[in-house]
Amino acid sequence: MNEHHRGIALLCGVAPSLAERIANALGAYGVEARALVDGDDSPPGLPQLAANLRDPESIEAALASLDHPLKALINHRAQPLVIPSLHGQPLLRDVAYAPYELYRAAIRHMPAGGNIVSLFGDTGPTPEPQALTLPALKKVTQDLQSQVGAAGVCMNGVSVRYVAGVSEQVRERILEARIAMIADLAQTDSREIDGEFLRGYMSEMLEEGRD
Repeated sequence: MNEHHRGIALLCGVAPSLAERIANALGAYGVEARALVDGDDSPPGLPQLAANLRDPESIEAALASLDHPLKALINHRAQPLVIPSLHGQPLLRDVAYAPYELYRAAIRHMPAGGNIVSLFGDTGPTPEPQALTLPALKKVTQDLQSQVGAAGVCMNGVSVRYVAGVSEQVRERILEARIAMIADLAQTDSREIDGEFLRGYMSEMLEEGRD
C-alpha cells in the first residue's frame, strides 16, 4: 500500500481468488480493498464489512462506518428474483437484477471523482446464480445515470466471463488484462472522464490466442 491513502474500494460478490488479485492491483494505486459481505457470502481474505444487501439501513450503516473515503465500488453480485414455479421450486435466475440499494448508497457516500465498476458474467464454466449479467448491468447503468452524473461518479462494466476454447495460458493473460482494467477504472478520477463507457470482452486478445 502506498503511503498516500487514496480511499477504499469495496468489493462485493467477487470470488476470493479474483478479489485478492484485484486488491493487489488496487494497492499499487494507493487504494485499499475491503470486502463487503452478506450473510451467505464466502468472504475473500480481505478486511471485511458486513451488510444485508436487501436492507437499505444495513447498507447505509456499513458504508457510514468507513474510516476513509469510498473511492470505488466493485460489484459482481446480482439479486436473483425468486419466482415460485408451477412445481413448487423457486426459479432463482429467471430474473436477476443489480443491487440497486447498494449502488444508490455508494453514490451517496462517494466524493466526486468516485467510481462504480460492475463485473458481469460467470467466472467459471458452470453458471453462477448470483453473478451480475450484462442485461442487468445495462439496466442499472441506464436507471442511475442521472444520479451518478449529479454526484460526479462514473459507472463502468468489465466482463469477467469464463473464456472457453483457449489455452490456460491465454485465459490467464486475458484475466490479467481484465484485472488491470478493473483496478484502473476503480482508481481513476472520474471527473476527468467525459461520460460513461462500457468495457467488453477483450476481443483482440481472444483472436490473438486462437492464432
